[in-house]
Amino acid sequence: MSDGNSDSVLKTLQAGRDDSERLEACRAILDAGDPRIVRLLHDVRLADSPSRFSHAVDEILSERGLLVDLGPFVVDTWFESMLKRIDGFEEVCDVVGYRFMAFSLIIGINLRAVMHNPEFPSDSTVEFVIQGEEESQEAPIEDFRKMLLVSLLSDDPPPSPVPTPPSRDDVARLVGVRYLLLSPLYNVHPRKLYIIDQELGTDGYAVVFDHDGETREWSLERFREFLRGFVSEEQVREPEARGRFAVEDVRSAEKALSVGNPERALEYLRDWILFVRNYRLTGSVAQLVKEPDALFARGLLLTGRAYRLLGRKRLSEDLLRFSIQLLPSGATLPKFYYELAVIMMEEKRFGEAIGPLRHALHLGLPHERVYPHLGEALMRSDRVVGAALLLGELNREGLLLESGQGIFKECLRKMGPAREILEELGNGRESVS
Repeated sequence: MSDGNSDSVLKTLQAGRDDSERLEACRAILDAGDPRIVRLLHDVRLADSPSRFSHAVDEILSERGLLVDLGPFVVDTWFESMLKRIDGFEEVCDVVGYRFMAFSLIIGINLRAVMHNPEFPSDSTVEFVIQGEEESQEAPIEDFRKMLLVSLLSDDPPPSPVPTPPSRDDVARLVGVRYLLLSPLYNVHPRKLYIIDQELGTDGYAVVFDHDGETREWSLERFREFLRGFVSEEQVREPEARGRFAVEDVRSAEKALSVGNPERALEYLRDWILFVRNYRLTGSVAQLVKEPDALFARGLLLTGRAYRLLGRKRLSEDLLRFSIQLLPSGATLPKFYYELAVIMMEEKRFGEAIGPLRHALHLGLPHERVYPHLGEALMRSDRVVGAALLLGELNREGLLLESGQGIFKECLRKMGPAREILEELGNGRESVS
């Protein structure tokens, strides 16, 4: 394509009279194969996205093997499925750390044994075999974790050009298997790969991905750096430097949970996870050094909540029940009961949830927080009048949220004629038609 023709085609692409004209210009640019003009085509596509035109350009690029759907290459639950499938895997993760256990699998390291020292966790050791080697190695656990980080953060070799359309192996090698496996650990969801100009190396490809509800399109190099940034933030520390059960860990775990990242929260809560595991093995609380305090209780609560949010509800329930037995007093006790009840509600064990909710209420948790759950638990257990009384009280106070209005209305419908008695008591005043 001559310079004059290329300028004419570009003008049509950028300001054509309609999409059909612009798409013809797009095909002409791709037929010519001038890398400079192809890069300009992608600039126009990106500036116009999302639109019918950009979707049509994607279809053309896909037909020519220049756009790859990355959905089939990413399994969001690969690590969770291993937790469920392999016996004893979760116990090893408790010691090594969930993220670091995932890192070892990504790198290809096989753990032979974990020798955990409950009194001095920093003295724990790991025996492992690196993929491709026969001899096993042994290292202190923190050194092992540092080794994993160094390996994951090492530089990647420059990508070799791939044919278009690329094979499945070509795509995995180009994006990087480690990045495809790391992505779901950090709530990153790769969607598309654009092949733009292979002579530019990793800057000649673009990855479209979702993260925290936002869709982004970055060069492959920037995408990889984004994931390496998460890895570099992982915590490797000497316990003596900060002390165990540190307030910084609790604050970091709270922040991680507030942004919907329970996996990250558990990394900060390793001291609490190991304490529970060791107590069950030895019955000793010597690891605490001092009497349990509000900070220690808060860490246990956050651990139980993180497990629940990850769907490990049986583990969460066991930990919360253990915490209630270990700490039968204190400001966190009603929250333990409340968190336990939330698990039961989510599993539709409504009758079982009534007891913990009443305990939470009796121990001082605000009634506006407890009543909605307790009202639903009572109603689902066919104790309609009790449910209506509780929800009606909240309704009178203007504290019944929209999510509870439906349950309240259902209670009143189920009561039938008895509803009039409730209204006379003043609990049923609300706009139910």
